[in-house]
Order: sequence, then structure tokens, then C-alpha cells
Amino acid sequence: MQFQVQNTYNFKNNNSSGYGNVATLQSVIPINLPSEAVPLVITRTTLPFVTTPDLGAPVNRKNGVGDTNFLSLFLPRLETKGAQVGLGFNSVIPTAGDNEFVGSGKWQAGPSGIYINTQTPGLQWGMFAYQLWNFADSPSGSDREDVSALSLQPFITKHFKGGWYISTPDTPQTCNFKSDKWTWSLGAQVGRVTKLGKQPVRLFGQILYNPEDDNGPKAEWTAKASISFLLPK
Repeated sequence: MQFQVQNTYNFKNNNSSGYGNVATLQSVIPINLPSEAVPLVITRTTLPFVTTPDLGAPVNRKNGVGDTNFLSLFLPRLETKGAQVGLGFNSVIPTAGDNEFVGSGKWQAGPSGIYINTQTPGLQWGMFAYQLWNFADSPSGSDREDVSALSLQPFITKHFKGGWYISTPDTPQTCNFKSDKWTWSLGAQVGRVTKLGKQPVRLFGQILYNPEDDNGPKAEWTAKASISFLLPK
């Protein structure tokens, strides 16, 4: 299990002024299943607190609790060593309520999948992907844009001595099919698995760049810092 606290600071944003920020709480909890074929499901729950950049008068800057994301991946037992796949579903709960600037106002769901390859010592690579569609509105969400978005997160991580690693960013590349626009997350991550006292933790920082400037008030340059408290069995 791991419990993550992270902060994403958008210090330059397209089509808006000033900074934006997202503070996030996230839990990743594996659950053993009574099945030899599919012995494990991994759940991930993410709750953000969003501060928008300055969107101009009369809106200006808004903040509040964003939408909650719940992801599950069922991991079958494979004969192939050093490889793992997972299939499941992703969902979004509109906990932002009537704050249209920090949430979608839509109940959403769709499939998710992951492939991880660890056959090369010290190297992990693979792909994480999910699709979301809205299927119901929150009380204030009926007049908001429908959701159809595909997120792709190819990843590669190189491990070094002392628990250090470098990796591609943990933020996916997302295509909004309603607007036919991509949001890119180009950058790198540096982290370390270590201990604070007796508590195992994972620390990382990363820098992201989004080259698309015609996709609304999206972040152009972003810095992210994170600490995960690891609870191994």
C-alpha cells in the first residue's frame, strides 16, 4: 500500500494569467482475491484540491475540491516472468459539485489497462491507458460539456544504486475527443526510494511542458513534487 501527497504547480499557463495549483491526496491499495487465475486487484483513489489560474473578469481565480477519481486494475497470474498486465475500469465522481471551474459536473466511467515489463534488470517499461465517458450529470452539470477522453501514459524507469531512479513523467497524454485536442505532458522525473526514520517513502520531483496553446487555459510549464508513504506487507 502507498499513500501519496503531491503538489502540482503550474507556473505558466496558456490563455490565462498567473499560476495554477493542484494539491492531491492519493491512495494505492492492493487487495488479494480468492482466485488463482486473478489473485490481485489494485485500487487507486485520487482526490485533488484545485486552484485555477486567473481566468479574467468576472471569473478571476477559483479554487475548491475537484472530482474524485477511482481506478481498479485486476492482475491475472501469468506464466511469463518479468511481465504483468492489468485490466479494469476507471471512474470519476463529481465531488466538485457546482464549481464548474475545478470539476466536470459529470459522472464518468470507462475501461483501463496496464502493461509492465521488468525483464531487463534495473529497467521497467510499459503502457498505462484509460478511456472515460460521462453517463450521468451532477445536479449542476447538465449544461456542461460531455466527456470523451483517452489518456495514454507510456513509461520507462531506470533504477540506480541507493534507491535512485529516473523516469518519464507520471502524467498521461490526453486526447479530448469532444474538442479534438491533445494535452501533452513532456518532461522527466527524478526520484528516490528511501526511509524517513523507519518509514519507507518514495520521493520524486518532475518538470512538465505542454506545447499545445489552443486547448483552453491549460498549463504550459508545470513542476510537481511528491512523497509517498509505503506500507509493504
